[in-house]
Amino acid sequence: MEKVMPRSTGGRDRPESKPSMTDDVLPPLQVVPPPPKLKQKRISFSMWRQAEVIPAVNRVSLQVTAEERKKLEQGLEEDAIRFMWTPDSQLRLSWDALIAVVTVFFAYRLPYSLAFESDVDFQEQAWSIAFNSIANVLYIIDVVANFRTGYRSDVEVVLDPKQVAINYAKTWFLVDVAGSIPFELFIKTGDSGIERKAVKTSLKYLKIPKLFRLARIIRFVRKHMQFMYAFQLSFLYISVVHWIACLGPSMLTLDVSEYVPFSRYGIFLYISVTALFDLGKYVSIANQPLIRIDPFSPDWTCRMEGFPADEQIILAALSVFGFFLVCLVSASITAIFVSQTSRASEYQEKIQSVMADLKALQVPR
Repeated sequence: MEKVMPRSTGGRDRPESKPSMTDDVLPPLQVVPPPPKLKQKRISFSMWRQAEVIPAVNRVSLQVTAEERKKLEQGLEEDAIRFMWTPDSQLRLSWDALIAVVTVFFAYRLPYSLAFESDVDFQEQAWSIAFNSIANVLYIIDVVANFRTGYRSDVEVVLDPKQVAINYAKTWFLVDVAGSIPFELFIKTGDSGIERKAVKTSLKYLKIPKLFRLARIIRFVRKHMQFMYAFQLSFLYISVVHWIACLGPSMLTLDVSEYVPFSRYGIFLYISVTALFDLGKYVSIANQPLIRIDPFSPDWTCRMEGFPADEQIILAALSVFGFFLVCLVSASITAIFVSQTSRASEYQEKIQSVMADLKALQVPR
């Protein structure tokens, strides 16, 4: 019998593949090294040190990181900002406190000198000359220091000297320069008494622009004091009393020229305090009645005869203003103590702090 060979069911026979040398040896894998990482600076979130929410990775931090990476890629070093102050540094805080103390003292000294030290024969004391000289030097240094102090733009502290100079020139530069020029060093007094008095008075009036620095002090107090509102009201009341006492010689017709400047200031300060507090006191100076706003007294009209009607209206208005000012100060202090002891106010304060942090982080709603 013949043997039958089985047929292949796969259709046509496939041609045998020739062996090649590449089938046995595989090419080696190439190891690609990772790209070099840029050395990034550590980012400090010191502004959230006492916050309820500590930021992690968000759009703000990524933006700050991008700015740092850009500076590193451009090869910028820290030499360009070597002598720059951060706005929240301890050194800058101490300097602002010193300027605030000098400005407050100057704000009380200037009206006193305008009202009681404008006489021709008056000789300025040595401590007053020293204070004016030191204040002029400090104000000039403050202008230079402001050019070397960064500012905060949203959450980023700008320390670029060019941007800091542009920002300062647009804000406080003109005010600070006007209050820093020592005009008394450039103007000479005349020979006659009238010329000397006119020059001395005009020089003192040229110092008034220095009082514009009080606006910066208010901003400083808002930033670093907890009882800001009560402090401002108390400071306002003391300032009003002082300025009214200094304006007393021009508002009231009292002959107290024989007294020394500080004694005259004390007389008008007494009038100012009694008028603002409405104490109804009575005092006699050189046999002249000062004031008694007391309608229940039987002889109050006789004691008011020494004052014209317009001066009586001024003093009465001052007493009403002082009454409302004292009420406002007392109410603000009471409200502060009530809010500090209330648990609801503490809860609301924490909520506001959290919302402020979320707003600073630009978290979407």
